Amino acid sequence: MTLTILEDTSGTLKLPVSDDGPSPYTFKIIENPGSGVASVAGDTLTYKPDPDWNGSTAVTFVVIDGAGAQSEIATAAITVTPVNDPPVAANLNMTLDEDTTGIATLSATDIDSPLPTVFELLTPSPYGTATISSSVLSFIPNKDWNGVTTVTYRTQDTAGAWSQPATVTINVNPVNDVPTLTNKPLTIQTRESTPMTVRAAVSH
Repeated sequence: MTLTILEDTSGTLKLPVSDDGPSPYTFKIIENPGSGVASVAGDTLTYKPDPDWNGSTAVTFVVIDGAGAQSEIATAAITVTPVNDPPVAANLNMTLDEDTTGIATLSATDIDSPLPTVFELLTPSPYGTATISSSVLSFIPNKDWNGVTTVTYRTQDTAGAWSQPATVTINVNPVNDVPTLTNKPLTIQTRESTPMTVRAAVSH
């Protein structure tokens, strides 16, 4: 007898019995599966595989009739069919100074596929420009802006499954802006040989 289920799901199998002895019949597991958990209730075998596991395993059992007679050992073969698990994108932090460009390498994990190489920006920031090239996120803050903002992204595995959104928290440190002189025409009127003071127009 066989049981076939999908990865990360549970399955049940009705166990057969053929006996002229008195009932009730009791099923007893002799050897548990190499992966996962099996249990018997009445004449129903329930099997739950380990998380993300797939492959073949088996359960052996006997049936005991009402008079205590025990059957030969029987085997239930179990096949767990693999399913594609989506990748998991990592939350990250980026720190940069005001009026500079920050970069961060995006990362993700995938339990059953090669490491993802496709990354997509989902939510940009209103306080700057974010772009993704390959697995590198670049962020250019708006001129003279500093503070904390976020962007979100996701990643795709080779089987086409997308991850849930992940967040990059961006911390832009303030810097002291160098003052500059304002280049405006200035007309000065004064009496001959009379000193005077002129204030320069300075902007930050």
